[in-house]
Amino acid sequence: MARRVLLCTGGIGSGKSYVIRVFNALGVPSYDCDAAAKDLYDRDPALLADVVQLCGDTVLDASGRLDRGALASRIFSDPALLSGVEALVHPAVIRDFRRWLDSLPQDDAPVILESAILLEKPLPEKLYDKVLAVTAPESVRMERVLARSGLDEAQVRRRM
Repeated sequence: MARRVLLCTGGIGSGKSYVIRVFNALGVPSYDCDAAAKDLYDRDPALLADVVQLCGDTVLDASGRLDRGALASRIFSDPALLSGVEALVHPAVIRDFRRWLDSLPQDDAPVILESAILLEKPLPEKLYDKVLAVTAPESVRMERVLARSGLDEAQVRRRM
């Protein structure tokens, strides 16, 4: 039997991370697409170079690493730029997920794939078997994100 992949999805502040922690406590491993994307900027020089070529070197800090705040301010105010960055990052994350999946013990135990946006983006292949959608009222989501992120309400709304 092939390994089963449960996609855990939901908007920012919906409670995905809490649900993932519950599954992890039960011994179910998880792959966080958002965390992986952030990590890939640091360990995939080709991805970083492509993002810089698309967005300009203003998204780099003084040490030549990605300035996530600068990138976010660029892409969340320009839908075309956001799409361009996603076209670079999503394939890299999918490749990394496949590597992660291959690194696990070869058994049929389920795994969790956490992604806020995977259902919204066309993929060349289906990566998951079932979907768990985590939802919360917008007011709750806003409150959660404001409390943890340092973003203002307008910034959170753009990300929502």
